[in-house]
Amino acid sequence: MEILKEELEKGIILITITKNIEIYTAPRLKKVLDELFEEEKHLIIINMEHIDYLDSSGLAVFMREHARLQKVGYNLNFININNRIYEVFQYTSLHQYIKLFNSIEEARSAIIPKEE
Repeated sequence: MEILKEELEKGIILITITKNIEIYTAPRLKKVLDELFEEEKHLIIINMEHIDYLDSSGLAVFMREHARLQKVGYNLNFININNRIYEVFQYTSLHQYIKLFNSIEEARSAIIPKEE
C-alpha cells in the first residue's frame, strides 16, 4: 500500500491511499496519521478513491483518529467514498461523526479556517 501525502494551502494535508485498508496495511496508515498529529497537522482530508475494502482494523484507525482530532477541535474528512465503504461507515455509525465530501474542492472550502 502506498500512502501519498500532499500539503495543500492553509496547512491542509491530502492523504491518498492506493490500496485497500486491512489488517496488514492499517498499521502503516496509523503511523502516517500519528506522525501528522505529532506535527500538529490536523486539517486532514483522506482520499478513498482507490479503496474498495476496509476491514475492522482500518475502521479502528479511523475511529481513533476521529476521537483524537475531536479532542483538539478538528474533524476527520473524507472524499471519494464509494457505496460499499459508505455502507460500512453507516453500519458502524462512523458516518455520523466524520465529514464526507464529494470533491477536494468541497472539502477544502469547508475546512479552511475562516479569516476573522
